[in-house]
Amino acid sequence: MTLGAPSRLDASAVIELADRASVLSPAQWSVALLQRAYPEAACGTLLALPMGARDRLVLAIRARLRSGPLRAEPVCEACGKIYELTLEPASLGLAGEALQNLVFKR
Repeated sequence: MTLGAPSRLDASAVIELADRASVLSPAQWSVALLQRAYPEAACGTLLALPMGARDRLVLAIRARLRSGPLRAEPVCEACGKIYELTLEPASLGLAGEALQNLVFKR
């Protein structure tokens, strides 16, 4: 399945999605983001994607919105320690042409 390049998200779309994030589960939020970025894709099509494929699309959208590395600070549930995580989009296959035509096999 090819979804092509995501639609450009403007500031108002990002703000709207951020406002909705507080009432949605992480899975619901990612599908809402993908529906906004891929308006031609049916919700059922997006929900049928494996979770890893949806996560890859969300990371691709994030990489398009913000240049530079992807950063996160996950917290260890066991000890509470905060870890710094920095990933380059290119190392995940999320740079250049790879962003234009992400293909997923079912």
